[in-house]
Amino acid sequence: MGKIAQGVKQPGQLRRSIHRLTKKVMYQRLKKLERYKIIQRKKISDKPLKVYYLLTPLGKKIDRLIKVIKNID
Repeated sequence: MGKIAQGVKQPGQLRRSIHRLTKKVMYQRLKKLERYKIIQRKKISDKPLKVYYLLTPLGKKIDRLIKVIKNID
């Protein structure tokens, strides 16, 4: 899960942390992850619109699994 697994992130923070990621592709991926219930989108204010993303319980399980797989020799 990378950067989002490190805590709540706003879209701008995510985009800056992933080299060469376009805004369009980022939002496509975020929508897909939200559809699969891996991340959750929270709106914290209307004007100006502020949104942040965080891992769901399923997303946290997947993140732990990815970390285990990375550590396999």
